[in-house]
Amino acid sequence: MKPNHLAVRLLEWGFDALLLIYPKPFRERFGREMRLAFSAEAADVHRSAGAMALVPFFIRIIIDSLVSSGREYVDMPQRLLAIAMVLVLVVVDWLTFHDVFEPHTMRDYLTLAASILVFAHIAVDFHRRRIAAR
Repeated sequence: MKPNHLAVRLLEWGFDALLLIYPKPFRERFGREMRLAFSAEAADVHRSAGAMALVPFFIRIIIDSLVSSGREYVDMPQRLLAIAMVLVLVVVDWLTFHDVFEPHTMRDYLTLAASILVFAHIAVDFHRRRIAAR
């Protein structure tokens, strides 16, 4: 059911613009449900308290969107850091073991073992996040 009141339609347009502050994967996954929930709540506020009640309602939505989108962006630098760390460790391991005929020291093998532990930790963390996201 699409509300016909102009104020509610304008707020829906504003909410669509507000959704752009969220990361794209988040918008793709939850954007439709967020729009539906917003439309239903805006129509309910308009129906029960009138058009002027939509102003504080939308201000609350703006503040909530700023806070929650910030939370969504917090995880992104951690992912980028993990990718950078993996790339650095792959390069270090390649530089250490690129010549198979060169004798290797205990430090070389410890570097490789540490890299494997970091890779395993990142893989387990990634797997846990995927399970939690379901």
